Amino acid sequence: HKTLLWCFAILCTVNMMLMTLILALPCRPVRAQWDATIVEKKCLDSWLIIHICVYASAFSAFLDVYSALYPAAVFWKLISDSRKKIALSLMLGLGAM
Repeated sequence: HKTLLWCFAILCTVNMMLMTLILALPCRPVRAQWDATIVEKKCLDSWLIIHICVYASAFSAFLDVYSALYPAAVFWKLISDSRKKIALSLMLGLGAM
């Protein structure tokens, strides 16, 4: 479990760092982002930026769902009383909303 959680943490960090760079620096030269008078510029295609944002959103949503369900899965194995399992799962599920 620890290895998987560390992998997700590292993936999330790398993903968000890359997203920050891609979305903050889509044009070369960088000044071309806000200066429309620059004629010779290279910018990422807007559809590519949209797809990158959709990917980042889906990745974050997946990690959010996994992070919400993971504690319930761990507690499910530790607790033997079914009522306590269900109650704890419901309480943890409220945090996912």
